[in-house]
Amino acid sequence: MSDKVSLFNILLIVVLIFRCIDRLLQNWDPLKVYFKTQKELHDAKRSKSSVEKKSQVGQKDQSAKLSAGGYMEPSYAKKKVEVIFGFVRSPTNKLYVMFLKYTINVFDETLTCLQYKEVKLQLLEQY
Repeated sequence: MSDKVSLFNILLIVVLIFRCIDRLLQNWDPLKVYFKTQKELHDAKRSKSSVEKKSQVGQKDQSAKLSAGGYMEPSYAKKKVEVIFGFVRSPTNKLYVMFLKYTINVFDETLTCLQYKEVKLQLLEQY
């Protein structure tokens, strides 16, 4: 019974990952444009706030927030935007995700084939 449950869990995980990867590939270019725009907006805000802070050097509480580079530390959301944009702009990462989609599809077909009630171990050698 536990073998059937674990096989079912594996199949469910593979199907869910396949759907996520498929959707990611379908929306790759729109995601790249979106995160590029968000990064440009964050960079524009950072450069604008940097100019304003340089004009208000006399205030101690703002100067305490400045990092060594003269900018405020980027927020968690800004860091995530930069990381995601770095991922989607790389053609190598897109190739990797396409390969992942292909390999998951191969495993999905194999696992589906093994779900029959009769023994199918001899078919495993074909894959």
